[in-house]
Amino acid sequence: AKGEQTPTVFLVISNFCLGIYTLELLLHLTVGGFRILTDWAVLLDVLVILCGIVELVVSAAVPDDPLSGMNVVRALRLARILRLTRFLRKLRTFRELHKLATMISTCAKTLLWSFLLCFMAMTVWSMLMVEILNPLLQELQAASGTFDECGMRCQRSMTSVMEANLLLFQTVIAGDGWGEIAVPLIQAYPGSAIIFMGSSLTLVFGVLNLIVAVVVDTFVDARQ
Repeated sequence: AKGEQTPTVFLVISNFCLGIYTLELLLHLTVGGFRILTDWAVLLDVLVILCGIVELVVSAAVPDDPLSGMNVVRALRLARILRLTRFLRKLRTFRELHKLATMISTCAKTLLWSFLLCFMAMTVWSMLMVEILNPLLQELQAASGTFDECGMRCQRSMTSVMEANLLLFQTVIAGDGWGEIAVPLIQAYPGSAIIFMGSSLTLVFGVLNLIVAVVVDTFVDARQ
């Protein structure tokens, strides 16, 4: 944790493991030559070892660690966790675990595009909320103080596209407090239900279900 020193015994074990990783990589290079660098697992080992060496250099050059605010050394140390992915490659006996790891790597690109699609859909609704609903929210707040208990978080929830995006993610995607802003606005201005209901139906029953269908389809293609 920040502000606490790592016990010496753990540093010794960490450096010992780094030495073992380095020795193993050198033996692989001696036996197989540089052609083994085409294997992703070997490249992962190289990345882990380089991060470990940089960590040692930074720790030795800057013992007081003025970069602690950026957590540079700790971030480099966490890179060694990546080597656990090689362990999954050897666990053929744990069929389910190996299948899960394989499927996650297979659908990573699909999930990235799915996130972008979801963000684009939320942005379209956010622009409508900023242009149409934000003036109504401010008018309702000025007239009756409906959102006094909620505070500034509700009052500024539609002042920009990114604020409205955050509101949609919180209320529609995460399902947290949907009615806190929507219900008072719908009761005061029934027409605003078109945007609130439309965004919920589009994102929940449209985009999110579509993402699930595409991910499952990706799994099927990978299995075939």
